[in-house]
Amino acid sequence: KYKAVEELIDDIGNVSAVTHESAAAHMQSAVEEIKEALAILNKGVTGKVRLEAEEKLHVALHKLEGEMRGETPMSGDYCGSCYGAAEDSSKCCNTCADVVAEYAARKWG
Repeated sequence: KYKAVEELIDDIGNVSAVTHESAAAHMQSAVEEIKEALAILNKGVTGKVRLEAEEKLHVALHKLEGEMRGETPMSGDYCGSCYGAAEDSSKCCNTCADVVAEYAARKWG
């Protein structure tokens, strides 16, 4: 079912061999995480196990996409600024959409 994705991941793994060493290591890590998730999904699992494998696949694909764009990955505990828009000072805005939502909630701009 996921054969095309698996072939694409193999190609990306091959490309990572000719990239900068630190980027290649991150890419290879993401590729391995994707392969692990695909192996679980290919078994036809259902329920909670499937949901967990799909989430792992989503996170790993996002990580790989960022690596391929040259973005620096954020740590899991990163808490971005809401630029004063969040009424709760502990609120994190890790995306532009988060910031826009906080501004909209305050009826700013």
